[in-house]
Amino acid sequence: MQSRIENCMETRCIEVTKNAEKAIEGENKKRQSQKSKFILDPTEYMNLKFSTVDSVTAVMDAEECLKKCQRGRDVIAKTLEQNLQEFYTNIQLCYKSHESHKEGGRHQVNYQGVVGCLESNIAILGTMEKRLNDELLSR
Repeated sequence: MQSRIENCMETRCIEVTKNAEKAIEGENKKRQSQKSKFILDPTEYMNLKFSTVDSVTAVMDAEECLKKCQRGRDVIAKTLEQNLQEFYTNIQLCYKSHESHKEGGRHQVNYQGVVGCLESNIAILGTMEKRLNDELLSR
């Protein structure tokens, strides 16, 4: 996955990244000499402190390209997060189905039922892993 991201960044984002670097470098050069100085003259201010729409666009284009390259990784992370949360909820619901509350607030658990839940959920986890691998490798 990391090599796919790097390849994407090297092939698709190289030009926009260079444009962003040039824009940032140019604006930094302008600002360095006047870094801790305030300017009252409008023309001087515009020449030394003003960020152009083109420079901001160049940076945003580079950021967008990098995000697109990382989208696959982000999709995988989100998919895992959602499926593991659902899996965790499934275990909790299964456990709760084997617990009972008696008179006087006593609490009782059918541990054999809980063991059965865990064994079933281990099988589900294996099936989920295979499905995720199949889906991810098919992309």
